[in-house]
Amino acid sequence: MQHDFCAVSVCIAGVLAVVTPSVARADQITDLKKQIEQLRQQNQEQIDALSRELQGAVRNQKEIEQKQAKVAATGPGAGSEPRSWLVPGTDLSIRIGGYAKGDFIYDVKGANGDVANATAVPIDGTPAANKRGATRIHAKQSRLELEAFAPTDFGKFHAKTVVDFMGTLTNTSQVASNSEGLRLREFYGELGPFLVGQTWSNFQDGAAQGEVIDGGPLPGQTLNRVPQFRYTTAAGGGSLVMTVENPESDFKCYSGPTGICTTPTNGARSGGGIGLSQIPVFVGRYTLPVGPGELTVAGMYRQIRAEDGNGHHARANGYGLLAAGSFTVFGKDKIYGQVMGGDGIGMYASDLANLSAAYDGRGRMDTLSGISGFVGYRHYWLDNLRSTVQAGYTRLLDTSSILPASTPGYVRETQSLHANLIWRPYERVDLGVENILERLKLVSGKQGTMERIQVGAWYYF
Repeated sequence: MQHDFCAVSVCIAGVLAVVTPSVARADQITDLKKQIEQLRQQNQEQIDALSRELQGAVRNQKEIEQKQAKVAATGPGAGSEPRSWLVPGTDLSIRIGGYAKGDFIYDVKGANGDVANATAVPIDGTPAANKRGATRIHAKQSRLELEAFAPTDFGKFHAKTVVDFMGTLTNTSQVASNSEGLRLREFYGELGPFLVGQTWSNFQDGAAQGEVIDGGPLPGQTLNRVPQFRYTTAAGGGSLVMTVENPESDFKCYSGPTGICTTPTNGARSGGGIGLSQIPVFVGRYTLPVGPGELTVAGMYRQIRAEDGNGHHARANGYGLLAAGSFTVFGKDKIYGQVMGGDGIGMYASDLANLSAAYDGRGRMDTLSGISGFVGYRHYWLDNLRSTVQAGYTRLLDTSSILPASTPGYVRETQSLHANLIWRPYERVDLGVENILERLKLVSGKQGTMERIQVGAWYYF
């Protein structure tokens, strides 16, 4: 009996030895599961807390933005465009801007005037070319700008006027008040895709222009501002702009010893000549964004016509083609250029103004062809220090037997080189210095060169 009890005891002990560790491991597993669940709950609580905090921050930010928008809508300078303000009781926003600009000019060789003009470069061997060291200081390039904006059912309404002080006065004596004439640069209105008024001719690419201190007509550039009717529309990923522009028949008239032009005379009507165009100038321009820049092509058609009212008249057709582009490279650096050419292109080639054609005063008119172009590069040395180098060229390709080679203003070619350094010490101030070289060659073979150092300062407002 005792042996049976011992045997049973041994068996029970053996079972307990086996079962007890299993129960302990089960308890450990249960404890681990509880700890994991507790950690999960704690993490979820933290996640929920962070989510609530984020949602609160978003609501606060929206409230701040709404308050700022409300303040902007009712406070000063609250117009629809930057730096504009609303006219009380209307949806019209007004913006005033411009800059005061002072220019210090020193002509090392060949005094040239308030702006560098390649067609006015003194011819070698003349008294004008022998002049040295001419100094001129003026503020005529200062500008005033006024703009208006408003939303409409037809698109944005926009009107703009820009004036400077390069106009002509009957008395501009510099021994007294140094008075200068106000000159209209731009004055136009836009409604949706339509523009009416005076602004830059459509036969150019505004983006492909350099930053130079001199404000003159540079060889190769098209810098006409003309009254026009304009329509702009999107097309093929770019923009198509079509204009009908004010015509001006700019030709040279010479009839010999007898006739209406016994000396070579400019035919432009605005200058008192006998130019009388019957139709406007038609221009189409297409601009396509390409990578970090854009490409532009344009075409122009015009009529060149003369009539003296005494039975003598003549007319010819003129045309021009243009290609231009500008691209941002290496940070903020920019490379740009333009080339154009045509027959009877005249004033659209800057230095070929009044050379669209030659008229004999009796019925014969010969158109004159020409080409022009420029290329430039703007480099940023620092964020507030930059330079531009630009070279330009214009050439009259053919001549007419109507005009003597000695005709005043009978330009064969012009060349220019501008190089500058501009510093911006403050966001509303630019200070710069520029070296200008220009060369003029006439059909007669005579030529001349000039060099200018110009210092400019802009104060923007």
